[in-house]
Order: sequence, then structure tokens, then C-alpha cells
Amino acid sequence: VQTCAVSQLVANRLYPGLFHALIDIASMPVLPDRWPEALTATHRVVDAIERRAGGDLPKVVTMHVEETRASLVNLLSTCTHHGFPVVNDRGSTVGLVRRRMIEKELQLLGAEGPSTRVVNIGRIMEFHDVTIPVTLPLDRAFRLFKQMEMRHLVAVDDR
Repeated sequence: VQTCAVSQLVANRLYPGLFHALIDIASMPVLPDRWPEALTATHRVVDAIERRAGGDLPKVVTMHVEETRASLVNLLSTCTHHGFPVVNDRGSTVGLVRRRMIEKELQLLGAEGPSTRVVNIGRIMEFHDVTIPVTLPLDRAFRLFKQMEMRHLVAVDDR
């Protein structure tokens, strides 16, 4: 019994387990369970957003509730994002659609047919979107993200 316990401890130390291996294989980013001590409470969400050359914030890639098949194909080929805010005609966020859902929808439509065919994104988007201001303290955004077990968190600039 002691030999088995010791061998299990050694194995756990050398290899953390199946769940962690799957995360590594899928290259999924995972937040730590605790707030990193290296970051102070003075950091804001805007401080964590990767900036372009020249210091500008990246342009947010949004979708409307209805998009053409051609615009979706173009978006997926030119953008590596995994989630996109869906906006109404006034520019207000009404939901979030994941890249995987768009890819599945395009597969269902098939390669044939007009590129101007309208795709109803409202049918596949998630309506429970949460938006936060870019000025929110980063530690509060971290807690919100972890407590609500979110995959995406849309930060908006209300200027």
C-alpha cells in the first residue's frame, strides 16, 4: 500500500494529470486560481489589453445580428479571435458569438450558394453577455471572470 501511495505521489509530481494535459494539448489559456501577486490593485483592464505598434488599442471586431456568408468567411480568414461581440444598429452589445459556432453554421450552409446569403447570427449567439468598462480595476475583472466561470468578457470604452 505504501509503495502504491509513494508511486502515485511521484507520478503526480512528474505529470499533473489528464485534465491539465488536455488543456496543454488544446493550448487553452487558463487563469490561475488566485490573483497574481505581481499585479497591483492599480492595474486597470485597459492595461492588460495588448496594444498595437505605436501604442494604439486594437480595433474591436464586432458583428451584426445578420451578416452575409461572404463577410463571415472573410472575417474568419483575417481574424484569429475566438469570440465576437454582436451589436445592434445603434452599436450596443446584444450578445456574443463564438468562432466555433460561426464555423459550424457555415458548414451547415455548405460551400454552394450565393455569397450574399444572409446568416442570422442572433440564432447562434449567446445572449447572456456581460460587458465591463475598460477602466474597471483588473483584479475585479479577474474575480468576475473566475466567479462566473466565463469564457469571454467584453470590455467596452464608453467614451
